[in-house]
Amino acid sequence: MSGSGNIPPTPLSASLIRIYYLYRTNMPKVFEALFKSFLTSSKDLSLIPAIPQESDLITRIRETMKLSFPVPDSMIPLWFGGVERFLPNAFLRVYGYEIPGERYPRSATVNTAFNRTLDYVFRNIALGIIGKRSTLLDFQNSGGLYENLLVLKRSLVTNETNLINDIAKYFDVVYTDYLTLLENDLLMNKLGIVASGIDQRLIGMAQKFNIKTVSNPQAFFDLSEAMKMFIEKVESTDWDTTTAAELYNPPNDNTFKILFSAYVPVWGIDYLQMATVTIRQVLAGQSSMSTSTYGALQQPIR
Repeated sequence: MSGSGNIPPTPLSASLIRIYYLYRTNMPKVFEALFKSFLTSSKDLSLIPAIPQESDLITRIRETMKLSFPVPDSMIPLWFGGVERFLPNAFLRVYGYEIPGERYPRSATVNTAFNRTLDYVFRNIALGIIGKRSTLLDFQNSGGLYENLLVLKRSLVTNETNLINDIAKYFDVVYTDYLTLLENDLLMNKLGIVASGIDQRLIGMAQKFNIKTVSNPQAFFDLSEAMKMFIEKVESTDWDTTTAAELYNPPNDNTFKILFSAYVPVWGIDYLQMATVTIRQVLAGQSSMSTSTYGALQQPIR
């Protein structure tokens, strides 16, 4: 019997988590600064329409600018500052993640369970992956993992309501276009940015337009893709203890090692290291099963 509930996942809804991590690099403000300069001056970017390559770039920038700040089909989005202001609102509603220092419409409904449950799931998986080397104790708790994967899935699909999916699909295209522009050598040459990687190019653009950005954009890029794959799996899988246990083993274990590695520089949490320390403490008899992290990890969140 399925324990996943009868709410189907919303197609492409996992794109929202990808956008969240790209958003946190301050990428949209960097490109907003580029668009404002492009429209009002030739100081930062001068492109000549008579030159075919530069004409093509003008068209691409203009199209991305129009997508980034769309004209709404109703006056109501304008009251909130534009359609793009519904992105941080969506992050708050679906994941409980706030964007500090920004004005956007706040929601009366917030997914308070997401981050807490995600943390349990990641701790459980990391402990199961590292602990499978042990021949003395079984560190895998597929029952607890199964229960919390269900909680996580339900918390997602029950909060991806109304126009959330439309917002995710639309802005996934916008942010993909941002990344494509970062890959454009002509644009970078015209801006005087000599870096080759898109992470360093984003930093260079931010510095040029005096916009703050994160110091390690590549970590956010990596985590955006890894988390999108994970959320897609959570939402699309009909979970039971067997499918949950598969997350401890190949090829899923390597996938999670990559995800956990990307998680460290963004959130400052090293799940694999935490699991390693916990297992060493348990095996050395230095912590009580009733009070240790191991004991806590073996208890599913209610």
